[in-house]
Amino acid sequence: SNEWRSRFKDRHRIVFRVISGESASVNQKSIDTWHSNLQAETLMKHSPENIFSADETGLFFQALPSKSLVLKGDSCSGGKESKNHLTVLVCANMTGTSKLPLLVIGNSAKPRCFKHVKSLPCEYKANQSA
Repeated sequence: SNEWRSRFKDRHRIVFRVISGESASVNQKSIDTWHSNLQAETLMKHSPENIFSADETGLFFQALPSKSLVLKGDSCSGGKESKNHLTVLVCANMTGTSKLPLLVIGNSAKPRCFKHVKSLPCEYKANQSA
């Protein structure tokens, strides 16, 4: 049960720690400025259905967990992380009614895993420095 596990962790001084994390964050002042000024101007010129947002993210398919259970006071360091990843572009409009198909960018032009695949639910492109 959760209570037993919780007491066991407390008794043996086991804590849940982040192995590695990001060192910088977004400047909150710049976000507030955008919300107060630019967002109002943009919404007056265009309808929410015509305002799109796109962002790219890395999909690390061989990554290890970023947290671990360790004894309190012990350091928590990981090994070398796998850098094998795909880049995924996600895009949708402000209301969420129109979502563009995902664009996936990998290193190989013809990956072996796509050998017998006739169609994908996304668009796939290749780039050596992806």
